[in-house]
Amino acid sequence: MRFLVEEAYIINNNTPVTLIVHSYGGPMTLNFLHQMSQEWKDKHIKRMISLAGAWGGSVKSMKVYTIGEDFSNTFVLSTPVKKMLTSTPSLAYLMPSPLFWKPDQVLISTASRSYTVNDYQAFYEGINHPEGWEMYKDVLPYIQDFSPPGVEVQCYYGSDVNTIERLDYGSSSDLTDTPTPVFGDGDGTVNLQSLEACQMWIGQQEQLVNATKYPKADHMGILANVDVLRDVVTLLAGGK
Repeated sequence: MRFLVEEAYIINNNTPVTLIVHSYGGPMTLNFLHQMSQEWKDKHIKRMISLAGAWGGSVKSMKVYTIGEDFSNTFVLSTPVKKMLTSTPSLAYLMPSPLFWKPDQVLISTASRSYTVNDYQAFYEGINHPEGWEMYKDVLPYIQDFSPPGVEVQCYYGSDVNTIERLDYGSSSDLTDTPTPVFGDGDGTVNLQSLEACQMWIGQQEQLVNATKYPKADHMGILANVDVLRDVVTLLAGGK
């Protein structure tokens, strides 16, 4: 990514680059910027525009771990997708962050116990996925480092769309059955407290941090939202 930024900078007459990131691209780009010196960022980066950044993870990742994901497509089988996605560290990275979920906030409830951000080892044991716990431990240092990126941030995200905030297993005492989703606020994929996490940087860095909410813009729809596109184009054109 450093090479791509430097190349774009050079071929555009030494013009600082605007990074436009979506969803998991937000935390990935944050990690990249943490590795770069402030001198390098001041020279090469104009700003980062985040669209639906999954800064603090999402409860939906736990749904993928338990029952898979069909992406609302009848031609997609959730079980093969589950097998693929649960083998990747990126899904562990998207577990709800202890920085943005309260320690007593229930994420999964069964007849015998509840699971919070403090119970991830037990959660992975409950779904018989010990490798998931190892992957989570590997990515945890990156999750916990939510220091400012050191560049201007424009954080755009949706809200007021039903988003899974808890999985309820009812009378079942384990995690083998199909849970009932309990919904809260977000963009349909990422919970609101995760989308809004970028606001934490306001006042923590010299560079501007701006957060803008677009009601009813969902996680993928934000990429084609007329208001969002207008604001992005205005920024790129040098407007306010």
